[in-house]
Amino acid sequence: MRKLATIRRIAEIRPIENANKICHYRVDGWWVVDTVDKFQVGDLVIYLEIDSWVPTELAPFLSKGKEPREYNGVKGERLKTVKLRGAVSQGLLLPIQTGIGGYPFIKNSIGEHIVVQEGLDVTELLGVQKWEPPIPAQLRGKIAGIFPNWLRKTDEDRIQNCFKDVSPRLNESWFIEEKVDGSSMTVGYRKGDFILDKEGQPIPEEFVVCSRNLSLKLDDEHNTFVRIAKESSIQDAMKAYGRNLGISGELIGEGIQGNKYDIKGHRWLVFNIFDVDTG
Repeated sequence: MRKLATIRRIAEIRPIENANKICHYRVDGWWVVDTVDKFQVGDLVIYLEIDSWVPTELAPFLSKGKEPREYNGVKGERLKTVKLRGAVSQGLLLPIQTGIGGYPFIKNSIGEHIVVQEGLDVTELLGVQKWEPPIPAQLRGKIAGIFPNWLRKTDEDRIQNCFKDVSPRLNESWFIEEKVDGSSMTVGYRKGDFILDKEGQPIPEEFVVCSRNLSLKLDDEHNTFVRIAKESSIQDAMKAYGRNLGISGELIGEGIQGNKYDIKGHRWLVFNIFDVDTG
């Protein structure tokens, strides 16, 4: 599960030009706009990442006095990147209570006090979910089953969360790539003997095409994931290569995330190759 809500430390505070009541707070590589003097450098805070679905009970002010929206049965709001007085703000900072022997704490769903420390994942504790955009009709397809347990789901960490690892190495040479904003697509291939069908009989090989959370039926030629996989001849290439692999990327194009790249048709752009046998 992705760490959407974590305990972080305020690392830096910067003023915002022509703004007296708000300022910029930095946690790791993230900059968040909030009111002046709300936090000090070194304070522990709860940081919620963009694309978090935040329950109303946690931050009712996000609904701005309107009726909260609903997602997966939970009323709340989605955190988006916003601009305030020209300053980019990504995420939300919430204060942590203090009082148990001077230690900071938060309460869980049954009222127990949980003493916190930097880096603690409190996503599940606070009921925060990952917001996913609605799946376009051409991507839904016929479902073969859940995402295979022998593959790895795509959940790439954002560079802002790697700040402590990256910052000491900024003087090195870097090769920068963009992970495009589309719909997650993974194909997987494995060969041989240990694979059993539904009747428990061995099959010579297995090839799967998956959305982010599901495996799709390969005879569904109307499904864009399946069609693109077939057009790419990736199954033949993986079989010829002869290793057990998962290949993940983003499917972009018409009807997906507003087609912000303005391309005709669809393209699958790969960013990860996973060796099934070695992990």
